[in-house]
Amino acid sequence: MDVATVSVLMSQHYVKQNASLAVMDKSMDQAKEQGSQMIEMLKTNMPEAQHPKLGGRIDLKG
Repeated sequence: MDVATVSVLMSQHYVKQNASLAVMDKSMDQAKEQGSQMIEMLKTNMPEAQHPKLGGRIDLKG
């Protein structure tokens, strides 16, 4: 292998590696954002049910 071929191969590998890291970084940022949105959603108060005692039991003896 000559120097030019090795240089091209190393350059291609470098570009692929940087692209892979960029995609992973974006996906990690997106996961963090979704996690913080989930936490924020869980912190919000849910509205009271119109009939809070209904639906508390299920009749399994059919």
